[in-house]
Amino acid sequence: MAEELSVIIPVLNREKLVCRCLDSVKAQTYRPLHVIVVDNDSTDTTFRTVTEWGRANAEPALRMSLLSEKKPGAAAARNRGFQQVKGDKLCFFDSDDTMRPDFAAEVMKAFDLNPAANLVTWRTVRHELNGRRHLMKYASDNFLINHIFHCVFVTMQYAVRRPFFSNHGIWNENLMAWNDYELGFRMLLADPNVAAVPKVLADKHQLGNSITGTSFAPRAGVWERSLETMRATAAKCRRDDRDRLLRLIDYRFMLLAAQYGAEGERELAEKLRRETLARFEGTSSQRRFLNAVYHYRRHGGRGSAHIANLLL
Repeated sequence: MAEELSVIIPVLNREKLVCRCLDSVKAQTYRPLHVIVVDNDSTDTTFRTVTEWGRANAEPALRMSLLSEKKPGAAAARNRGFQQVKGDKLCFFDSDDTMRPDFAAEVMKAFDLNPAANLVTWRTVRHELNGRRHLMKYASDNFLINHIFHCVFVTMQYAVRRPFFSNHGIWNENLMAWNDYELGFRMLLADPNVAAVPKVLADKHQLGNSITGTSFAPRAGVWERSLETMRATAAKCRRDDRDRLLRLIDYRFMLLAAQYGAEGERELAEKLRRETLARFEGTSSQRRFLNAVYHYRRHGGRGSAHIANLLL
């Protein structure tokens, strides 16, 4: 008998979108599946909509659990859903995104072909507000470094074994943004065995009212908190590359400062730039590079990650 894959989907006020996501789960060529939807205290008809979808689409090999979590934040909802997982393999998915029909089959195949794998990752296409499609960043090696630069382990771009997630994962409920970035960093610090599937298995649909949204300055402080948490975690680790990890995270702080500047928040940008340089522990040339990156990215420059990987 095939092994069950659990899919955890937090949802908040998505009455018009959640069924698109659930339909993509039902369209999977793989069974059995356990769909765990966690309503995060929606104020619209989301809970009723999901309930009705479950009644209409229930089948023996497509189990569905609908839970409620009143604590604000997708992280709390995801942790609530994780408590319901009984099988060995699971993934998290966002209620406004969709799976390709072979998503589950490819994920489980990758685990079968790589018995030592703790994580499986794949490619994702982002559908932007202007209608363009963009192939999201993906890594087939150097996972930790690639994640720091590009956040390759976003919510819908990995599956994980339950014991590994219990020991090294669990969502940080104090982080209200970039919590998948912080979680991916924490898991990858444990040097897991990762199996990479070079296929597009999911589609991310950008929304103006999503957690990330289209700009950063209006939520200044929440992004920094996630980066600060990552930096504190790196500072405590006993890895040989600890100091380099700290420099790379400071590079991400500088990119955030530049983003604030690009959005016209000059004072906010300059404050974060100064704070980052004040604590940065690197050579004078590395410090000059960080400062140059700030000005380059603030004026719309792109493609500094490769140089940062060489210099930092």
